[in-house]
Amino acid sequence: MSDTYFQTDEILGKAFDSKIVRRLAPYLNPYLFRTIFAISLVIAGMVLFLINPYLLGLIVDLGIKQGNADKLTKLSLLYIFIEILVFLTAYLQGYLLQEIGQRVMYDIRSQLFSHLQRMPIRFFDKNPVGRLVTRTTNDVAALAELFSSGLVVVIGDLVLIVGIAISLLLLQPTLGVTTLLTFPLLIAAAYFFQDKIRKTYRNVRVRIA
Repeated sequence: MSDTYFQTDEILGKAFDSKIVRRLAPYLNPYLFRTIFAISLVIAGMVLFLINPYLLGLIVDLGIKQGNADKLTKLSLLYIFIEILVFLTAYLQGYLLQEIGQRVMYDIRSQLFSHLQRMPIRFFDKNPVGRLVTRTTNDVAALAELFSSGLVVVIGDLVLIVGIAISLLLLQPTLGVTTLLTFPLLIAAAYFFQDKIRKTYRNVRVRIA
């Protein structure tokens, strides 16, 4: 009987990925302002992070090589100031996204627990206890991780890739075009491993249950 329900989990799991953002969006509505502010901090932090390598180049070219102590001092202070801003934005966005993730996890678990309380006895006879416990603990924790860490990785990496690509095209067009040509391979590899990771996670969830 439990095998039947595990197979059902696998079938449902295939449709879950494509709709996950849309299904979870209502849980973000109460924290919409915080989410937008946190995403803004992620973008700002990545932009500042991209500025510092350029500043280092200016420090070497205009300050050290030319022996200009005034420019070296000013650029160094600006570099330190931006590093402080990067740290502050990273700290604030990490705190906000962790808070949002925990609040969303609490809301989902509360709703899920209330739903289980209303289910008939035969529902618990047909579903393994481990499966239900996994749904209310590990799966919900994974959703919270999506908000607290996954959001940072996706948005931050996207801004970082776009920023690096633009910088390369402006500073070294040939190198920039060559680098961009590898993107299709990276995207194909990401999709390839995504399917394998999804299947592995699903198998782990079944074994835990």
